[in-house]
Amino acid sequence: MLAFAESSFFPVPPDVLLAAMSLGTPKKWLRYALLCSIASVVGGCFGYLIVMFLWAAVGNAFHDYVPGFSRDLIVLKSGQEVYGLIDRKCVDAQLLFEPAPKIQKTLTYPIVLSARDGKNQTIDEQTVKELKINPFTTVGALYVRYDWEIVAIAGFTPIPYKVITVTAGVFEINFIVFIV
Repeated sequence: MLAFAESSFFPVPPDVLLAAMSLGTPKKWLRYALLCSIASVVGGCFGYLIVMFLWAAVGNAFHDYVPGFSRDLIVLKSGQEVYGLIDRKCVDAQLLFEPAPKIQKTLTYPIVLSARDGKNQTIDEQTVKELKINPFTTVGALYVRYDWEIVAIAGFTPIPYKVITVTAGVFEINFIVFIV
């Protein structure tokens, strides 16, 4: 139960309890580890699905009021400012490591902006003067590029697994890849 809860919302990792139970009954260590692993995967799926559906309902509030989640800014050569979220499938993950002036060279054009009214706007390379991509979009690009690698590495590091499961749900990485 603890492994299930930790993978989606609970702050205490199951490792300490698992170690104590395995040391207390060494003949059952494999059973405990297997049950803990299965519960962790099921809990991760629960966290992924809950956040995926919850984000659809509250995501715009985050983009409007929480710093770092704000909408990306594109200044067109005409001087018009366009605010939106660059479609994560079009953003190269190298943006995280590039200085701001080089950002335009690391993008895949055309850029697709998601609008609140559901209409997407496409912008090409010739119309962009300045570009400001926020951390939220950059993290989304990393999830698109390195989906299974991020989840796999998080399973073997001290990074709280629930952070990865929740973020994977927000960016809707392939669910089968997430489970594996």
